[in-house]
Amino acid sequence: MYQLCQDIHEPEAKTEEGPESYFPQTSEINTIPREKTTSSGYFSKNKVKNTENEVREQSQDLFVDENKENILNKRKQTNVLGFYDDEDNDISFNKEGNLRACRNEEKSGDYSMSFFMTYAVSQMCKMTLVLFVLLFGLGIYVHVNPHSLCLHGEFQTNLSGFEQALKIKVYGQHLAKRMLISSLKSHMKKPKKTGKPLVFSLHGWTGIGKNFVSRIIVDHLFKHGSQSPFVHKIIVPHHFAHQDNVEEYEKQLRSWIQGNVTKCSIRNLFIFDEMDKIPHRLVKTIKTFLNHRGTLDGVDYSNTIFLFLSNSGGNMINNHVLNEYRKGKKREQIELRDLEEVFLESVNTANTWYQELLTSEAIDFLIPFLPLERSHVKQCIRSDLIKKGYPVVESQVSEIADQMNYFPPDLQLFSNSGCKKVSSRVDVTVG
Repeated sequence: MYQLCQDIHEPEAKTEEGPESYFPQTSEINTIPREKTTSSGYFSKNKVKNTENEVREQSQDLFVDENKENILNKRKQTNVLGFYDDEDNDISFNKEGNLRACRNEEKSGDYSMSFFMTYAVSQMCKMTLVLFVLLFGLGIYVHVNPHSLCLHGEFQTNLSGFEQALKIKVYGQHLAKRMLISSLKSHMKKPKKTGKPLVFSLHGWTGIGKNFVSRIIVDHLFKHGSQSPFVHKIIVPHHFAHQDNVEEYEKQLRSWIQGNVTKCSIRNLFIFDEMDKIPHRLVKTIKTFLNHRGTLDGVDYSNTIFLFLSNSGGNMINNHVLNEYRKGKKREQIELRDLEEVFLESVNTANTWYQELLTSEAIDFLIPFLPLERSHVKQCIRSDLIKKGYPVVESQVSEIADQMNYFPPDLQLFSNSGCKKVSSRVDVTVG
């Protein structure tokens, strides 16, 4: 059909007879009946015009007939080749020889192709939109993680950021900074599966940065910080308030630790605050998880971190630092091994919660926090002023620092509450 349409639209070649073949021959004209002439022997003018019109009409009819005959011949030739179906493609000719059916066929084909392309593009757009919505929803779900799925995206190991935060935000604790940075780096690099959990025990006076340091650790190891489902904190006086329920607490504590690590062995952090108030039986329960290498009941604890915070030993640390000061020794010259010896001596002379953990080497790093001096308190005041958007005026800084209590009475060297009361004093003085 397509070939026939092309043939019809192409201008037809001239026949051998030439252009005059489209007009009637002289013999044909002579067959036209003559009207009677006038008396003068000539046709009237009206009769001549009528005759000319008749000749012209006959010529046009002959032209249309011949054009139709040529097209039909081509149609027959095409049919012989098997490309034409006479029943399905009925071509109608008008007097001018235009093949309207053929043109309509072409227009119908173009319209069908256009409709198909439009439909295909529309479907592709819908599928793309649905896929985008699904991926967007999945991204939100993974980011929020409402069901606490154990995903690697929940964790981070930003040790450089952790080191920088300790140097900038923690004042007067050179021993704690050095020990925390080196121990965390070593733990993250060593092969797991065969090691024991990493256990820190932070000791020192109130308000000197133990809880603050624990928050920095959390923020640089977990994507959602303290809101992470894999950061677990127990405040001993709150969660284990009744001594009569120790047996029940023991079962709950064992199930709590084991259940959380079983749920996700990639990383877990357990923080126990105010460990100096914990019942002794619960220390034994915790110890079973601290001193074991490899798997315990099919659970791997080598990626777990335990962090104990305690005021116990604070007086020993303060007295040791004060004695070194009286000897003329600078604060930064105090070594960790000196304070470790002090703690080991206390284990032999006093019944403390960490006695059994130290002697069994369940605690990997005992980290002492030194008492804060007036200069460190002033650093805390400046930091709090900047955080709250106040200008730092040194006269105000000194005024707020003078409101704190210091010991010993003769030297007024160390803050009794560290930086714990700084924020409230800034609000009262500046706000």
